[in-house]
Amino acid sequence: AMAWAARGGEPSSLPAAVADAVLSKYASLPKNGKPQAHEYTSLAGFALTDDLTPDAPPVVVALGTGTKCLGADRRCSEGLALADSHAEVLARRALVLYMYDEIDRLVAAGRTRALENPRVSIFRPERSEKTIVGGAIAWDRTRPWCSLRPGVRVHMYVSQSPCGDASIFRARTSDDATNASTAVPRVNKRAKTAANLGAGSTGAKLLTDAADGPGATDAEFGVGAQRPGAARLKPGRGARSSCMSCSDKMCKWNALGLQGELLSSVVQSPVRISSVVVAAPEGGAEGGAEGGAEGG
Repeated sequence: AMAWAARGGEPSSLPAAVADAVLSKYASLPKNGKPQAHEYTSLAGFALTDDLTPDAPPVVVALGTGTKCLGADRRCSEGLALADSHAEVLARRALVLYMYDEIDRLVAAGRTRALENPRVSIFRPERSEKTIVGGAIAWDRTRPWCSLRPGVRVHMYVSQSPCGDASIFRARTSDDATNASTAVPRVNKRAKTAANLGAGSTGAKLLTDAADGPGATDAEFGVGAQRPGAARLKPGRGARSSCMSCSDKMCKWNALGLQGELLSSVVQSPVRISSVVVAAPEGGAEGGAEGGAEGG
């Protein structure tokens, strides 16, 4: 069994401990770049737990804030402009940088020391062997040589439901027998858990063949309900974006790994999210406490 200590030293559940760690780290940062009292933003963060230190609180390793993304007409063909600045995506970019640093620590320590002292890095060395692949021509390739250390888990916190499928939800009732495949009535244009509305819809735009081209509108615009399980583009009132919704991106990260394509050449197995914690206001869809959290 594991126990986590929240601020004040009281025992805490894992979701609450992750939320507490991320919010505390954000609060400790300087005011530069933070929203003013009349402004709004979304916060996302990644925290780690380690079986080697079961009583330690989650360690925050990446944070991101933001709600903006570039329209498709402003994307840079040379990749010199950041297209997606939603908090979840920026936090994941920061997490990838952290992974690079941890691999650098592993390399600096060397294989023998890393095996003797696992806390050197969140990664551990694997055998670096060579294998022959291919058909008539044999290509000599080196296998990935490190993997996430057993017992290290990655937890994600977001201050509101991610845009896309994760923002399509209804308030729970005692006689609600509706399954996840049933269309959910649209309650508000863009769900914010902080809005205390108890249910929500996503403003993310349905991805269809007809959605391409200038002036295209959301295929779900004006409909009374949205059906979960569809791929969607980022929401927004301005020019249409070509960025996938945060829900879709998080689904991809959990299927292929948070590490990305480049690190996949050295990391043996995908680095996946162990849990996602979403803030829930009092009386909200999950009935959480103000500033509290629900995990899944």
